[in-house]
Amino acid sequence: PGSRTYRLSAMSRSTLIAVMVLAAVTALLYGYRLSYSPIYLTPDEIVIGLDAHTLATTGHDLRGRLLPVYFQIEEFRVAGKIWYQPAIMYLTAAVLQVAPLTAAAIRTPAVIIGVVDVVLMFLLARRLFGRSPSAWVAAGLLLVSPAHFMHSRFAMDYVYPLPFILGWLYGLATYLEDRRPRALAGATLCLGVGFYSYITAVFLMPAFLVLTALVLWRRGAIEHWRFGVIGFAVPFAIFVLWVGLHASVFADTFARYGLGSSHRIGPVERFGLYWRYLSPSFLFFNGGSQLVFSSRVAGVFPVVTALLLPVGVIVAIRRADPMRLLWVAGLLLTAFPAILLDEGSAINRAMGIVPFGVLLSAAGFDAVCMARPRLVPSLVAALAVVCVVQFAWFSRDYFGDYRSRSAPWFQYNIRGGLDAIVERTHGSVRPVYLNDAIRWVDSYWKFHLRAVGRPDLLPVTNGFTHVDRTVPAGSLLLVPATDPALSAEARAAASSGEFALVQDIVEPDGTVSFIVLERRGA
Repeated sequence: PGSRTYRLSAMSRSTLIAVMVLAAVTALLYGYRLSYSPIYLTPDEIVIGLDAHTLATTGHDLRGRLLPVYFQIEEFRVAGKIWYQPAIMYLTAAVLQVAPLTAAAIRTPAVIIGVVDVVLMFLLARRLFGRSPSAWVAAGLLLVSPAHFMHSRFAMDYVYPLPFILGWLYGLATYLEDRRPRALAGATLCLGVGFYSYITAVFLMPAFLVLTALVLWRRGAIEHWRFGVIGFAVPFAIFVLWVGLHASVFADTFARYGLGSSHRIGPVERFGLYWRYLSPSFLFFNGGSQLVFSSRVAGVFPVVTALLLPVGVIVAIRRADPMRLLWVAGLLLTAFPAILLDEGSAINRAMGIVPFGVLLSAAGFDAVCMARPRLVPSLVAALAVVCVVQFAWFSRDYFGDYRSRSAPWFQYNIRGGLDAIVERTHGSVRPVYLNDAIRWVDSYWKFHLRAVGRPDLLPVTNGFTHVDRTVPAGSLLLVPATDPALSAEARAAASSGEFALVQDIVEPDGTVSFIVLERRGA
């Protein structure tokens, strides 16, 4: 007994050290220059930041609701109300309790999620495979997955379901090993709480609950099913009660995403869209078409998974182990919510693919280790070299040319224009005119004024469609230079002498995206 206690104690110490190392490395990589890349805040990040800041300072959302379950968003002016999941709002509000409102601060919660994911992946793989090399490979593959890295640096909730998925898998694996009911309840509790993480979780978490029941049935471990139901039902009951008070939420969501539109694509096109999410080019080489969510120089996963993942799938099918078949089912299932929206292959809607793909890749590595144990050191070294080289190449682009390529997708340098206006006021209150053609400029302006502590400028802010020579002297105007007609108006006004050109706001490639004008005195 004394020897066994010593071995367990040593294993616990080694696990703790491994967790600390993984957490530190992940935090350093994922938290590096958060406000630098992605280049600018997206409208979603701005709105989330505003709501979370209000929640942190008042306990209410922007609509005055006290500690809401879901957050109603109206800033995007789309058909149907948008209801944001609460997880990101409350975690961001928690960070803003101790940090000022900045781009880095509102992106920090996603970094925290990313760190938790990598640690959970290590612990899960260690329990599943029982070998440290396989656990390190699983954690390493997740750490350097381009999609996971990029989405762990957004102030958006696409990556939020992942820790709940990993927690569910860990709890389920623990229950199948020792048949403790509380492990099963903990697994399904992760699904129930994860229901509030992202909109696709509304479909995925109940689907994973069904998969859990199938695994228990196949393993002959159905005797504690009540604990699994209770674990999911307790947090889910909050949603049921909330829907009773907000019955229009389903109609709002259908209208928001056009799910009832007669212009929806047909079954054949939808199958093609589904295939894009599972195609090798998407998964291993380009990562999708939208530059906000992919740099297009790397896939969803590291390129080495192109070899390991198929091996893991084949081994899972051949062994017919319910737990491994669950990973295959999860990989296939997580793209379904994405194709409901008729969008291109943007990984943000299907981030659930990532943990299942990594697990299957680690299973492929583990199968090779079992068949050729002497190759383990060489294989680990080769994987490490390839992954490090690819990640270095990817990150060099991500912090370099990607910023210029993606600037139009991030609404250009609105912040630079707003900075120039605030700086020009020199602490005084002067009329501000923001062009109506700048999308979501009012939300950007509110966020910026809160961040710099100048709420006094909000009451004197106005919109405009054309450069108006009747505005009061001293007024400051923000004009989008990307609109040729408006740009020509701004240049003509400055040339006439009636307006002064305060600043041209430029992008990293030198192109002018906004023009700041000042109305001269009469």
